[in-house]
Amino acid sequence: MSTELNDATDTTAAAAPGWRLGDASFRLATVGLAVAMSAGALGGFSYLLDLASHFQVQYLVCALLSTIYFAYRRQRWWGGAAGLMLLITALQVLPWYVGSADAPTAADSKIMMVNVWTQNPQRYRVAAAIRDADPDIVVLLEVSESWLAELDLGASYPYVHEEPRSDNFGIALYSRLPLRHLRTEYLGSTVPTIVAQADVNGKEITLVATHPLPAVSAEYASARDSQLEAVVDAYGESAAPLLLIGDLNISMWSPIYRRVFGKSGLRNTRESFGVMASWQRGSLLQIPIDMALCDPRILVSTCAIGPELGSDHRPLIVEFR
Repeated sequence: MSTELNDATDTTAAAAPGWRLGDASFRLATVGLAVAMSAGALGGFSYLLDLASHFQVQYLVCALLSTIYFAYRRQRWWGGAAGLMLLITALQVLPWYVGSADAPTAADSKIMMVNVWTQNPQRYRVAAAIRDADPDIVVLLEVSESWLAELDLGASYPYVHEEPRSDNFGIALYSRLPLRHLRTEYLGSTVPTIVAQADVNGKEITLVATHPLPAVSAEYASARDSQLEAVVDAYGESAAPLLLIGDLNISMWSPIYRRVFGKSGLRNTRESFGVMASWQRGSLLQIPIDMALCDPRILVSTCAIGPELGSDHRPLIVEFR
């Protein structure tokens, strides 16, 4: 009499206790993954559901591990379910690595955006990173008066606009490139946005630096959405190409992101460079919320995440022309 199990047979009944525990754990994880992915897809209905949309890389890893496990265990139904989720998450993540960047030239300009984190005691590291990167434009977020005084970037950049605050929504802009009409605007929210017209090698662009509220409550989520929508409404179709940069407190997988930016014509500078988590990088919660979006007329040769500086965010560095 043969003792072999048919490939199509669920092996749970014949499994040792260790395998039974593994089966139960991976099945529970797969159900949880399905719930989280479904919640994220419905993020347009609630800010709580939208929070689940930002972790597509984590979902991809979980789906891959579950698919491998169930394939090894020859559990076809569960393996098929995990494989389907693997396909869905792969379609969310992998396209960010596809394509080719615009070729770099000597005429490229560099912008660096740093969310310094107001309580960060390692201010010298922020100053050193800016000095090492030597950007043409610097955007600082979460800056207070003491931060600005200690960094003293006005000595190195002739064009300066500062809006320090004691909360986490101070903002400042510095540039070696000529800027016109430097101003603070309050677009759909009570937190400041800096707007300027920049001369980039004889081409005028509209530069917008912003930092909306995080979606930690329904009120804050509504304010974030209103601010992003107001920026796009005000400058998305301006005659001068738009470069929008900031800690947007949203990822590119959010249904809100797709609703706000999907029809704007703006492209995310991460395209072809990868996901590049910028918040809580190195942790299980790492997600890409510091970003730049630009008019297709602006060519992007580099988009990268900078070093750890004591903040919960990493710098974003973009080279463009």
